[in-house]
Amino acid sequence: VKAAKDEAVAANKLLIAAIAGDGELSDKDNGSGCFTAATAKNMFGTTPGQNENCGGSSGNGKNLGISIINDLFYICVRDETGGEKVCSKTATTKSSAQHDFANGATNSKDAYKALMAQCPKRIASVTPASVEAAIATYNSQIGTLARTINANKEAAGFIVGYAHTGSTGCSGSNSQVCINYKKLLDKKDAAAIPWQVTIGQAIDKLPSNAVVQEIKAGTQTLAHMNLTVWQIYYSALSQTATQGDHSPKLLDRKKFEECKEHKPKKTCEEKGCKWKGTSDTKGVCEAKLEEQPNKGTAEGAAGTTTEKCKGKLEPECTKALE
Repeated sequence: VKAAKDEAVAANKLLIAAIAGDGELSDKDNGSGCFTAATAKNMFGTTPGQNENCGGSSGNGKNLGISIINDLFYICVRDETGGEKVCSKTATTKSSAQHDFANGATNSKDAYKALMAQCPKRIASVTPASVEAAIATYNSQIGTLARTINANKEAAGFIVGYAHTGSTGCSGSNSQVCINYKKLLDKKDAAAIPWQVTIGQAIDKLPSNAVVQEIKAGTQTLAHMNLTVWQIYYSALSQTATQGDHSPKLLDRKKFEECKEHKPKKTCEEKGCKWKGTSDTKGVCEAKLEEQPNKGTAEGAAGTTTEKCKGKLEPECTKALE
């Protein structure tokens, strides 16, 4: 239990690191724990700037994907020079120049808090599977702009966000509000987006949805096996005389259920059941046992077993044998 708890703590730290660059931060989506001078380096990297942190025209990008906040910042907070907002017009009214990512300016913290307030709250529990699905959804947006871009479509294959002209890239200029992952992804041995790598490490520390399903399926299989074994055992005790087994039969469950519904005494007996009561109307209707001659005790323990099971329902018989 302790090991599992430690793994969960480690996984949560990795998830926080993926979001803000530092797994020791404490933040309630209000920016208070993230946008400080002390944490800016982990969140935005060294010598941050438009080209290095959002990919520019693809030749730059040493801080690309360093944290989720970094990538979110360039699409939704800093905006373009024209002042238009891509994600939420009300989240920030400040120009990009007033969102200084290097020192954790108050404007950036306030904008992040306002943006988080626009996001719908998740009701369902977060699972490894749901996190992986969210990453897949995000990645599906990479390059989709290339179909509608005004010019240089081939240059938009690794862009997320809005870029009017592919070759201009994600410069932050008018109509170029985006992140360009070309430096990371457009090569033979493509590097994964850093914050996604960190999330993957977190997921590895927790049981995946597939493992949980395997455990569940395994439990169901064992239950089925137990039932099958019991049925075989029950069948062996209930063989007919033609197969050489003269031990008494177990009480038939179906017959038992049918008989207990029959009242009064007359109806009970007409249905082939046995009435057990103090009068014709007060009592219970029970199934009759089909007695057969027991020819000896050569089977030893087997004979004792059948005596224990005589007249019992299936679960009761099983308990009697324990």
